[in-house]
Amino acid sequence: MLYRVRKNTCTAIEYTGKNDTEIISFADGAVAYKEVFNAKLKDFEYRLILTKKDGHDILIPTEHYLVKFEDDFQIYSKGNFEKNFILITEENSMRDFKNLPIGEMFIVGDKILIVKKENENNDFCSECFFRDLGIACVHAQNKKIMPFCSHDDRTDKQDVYFIEP
Repeated sequence: MLYRVRKNTCTAIEYTGKNDTEIISFADGAVAYKEVFNAKLKDFEYRLILTKKDGHDILIPTEHYLVKFEDDFQIYSKGNFEKNFILITEENSMRDFKNLPIGEMFIVGDKILIVKKENENNDFCSECFFRDLGIACVHAQNKKIMPFCSHDDRTDKQDVYFIEP
């Protein structure tokens, strides 16, 4: 499922202890079973481990979320996850998408774009990523391809444009 936190979109999956194969396939090789020593049992056991890009291994406890950001994974407790992440549903996604705040990043196809505030000294449309699409902005907005850019449509009454960061 898609979630949003701190102006980034990410995917996440909760580890229930019964969905090991889903977690492993979700993490594309970053998660695997590894043999670890259990001090209580005084023996080795296999546990699900996240191996970070820096080489550190982190045990994935049950009822925790594995979150995939653009180039990294993090583990969050259920409480911390629910406090910091917002599920993107079609309803709140489109409401939020139409009026993305200035500085917010979003994805269109394989491009990551950022909402920039219009500079009063220039024609903000000339710098916009969508300028050369060959269709009017209104049509792209109606097709839910791009957010509102005109102060007439936006709730914050600001003119904005969209560029690659």
